[in-house]
Amino acid sequence: VSFGVNGSYVAWFTGESPADDSLPGRPAPGVYLNAWLPRVGPVHARLALDDDVREPTHPLLATFGPATLIGVLARTTTSPERHVLSLRTLESGGTRSPWLHLGDHVASAALATHGEARAYALWTEKREEGPRVRLVKLSR
Repeated sequence: VSFGVNGSYVAWFTGESPADDSLPGRPAPGVYLNAWLPRVGPVHARLALDDDVREPTHPLLATFGPATLIGVLARTTTSPERHVLSLRTLESGGTRSPWLHLGDHVASAALATHGEARAYALWTEKREEGPRVRLVKLSR
């Protein structure tokens, strides 16, 4: 969940719903996002976060100035395929930035913001010599 001056968002992962027509209204496995209002609930139809990434899981959200920073663990659609932390922003008008792919063999991740224009992404990568921790600072 992210709470911002321009609205709140909730993101979730579902991996248990079958993707077939016999269960109408149930989402296919993946990560979804929706605007959220207290005492009202979801505001719009859910938005699947699977464009230009494969098999997204572990959704992450953080308020990033007037935007929302979105993260997922996913596989890239390019060759060679990598398991990455993918980040993008959702602006208050609904515009989404392209995905930024970080790392390789990513096992877990976290997001944090500091002020209106600074954010941090932290992730661990599985390596033969043991896990490696990575940190990157993002600016608007």
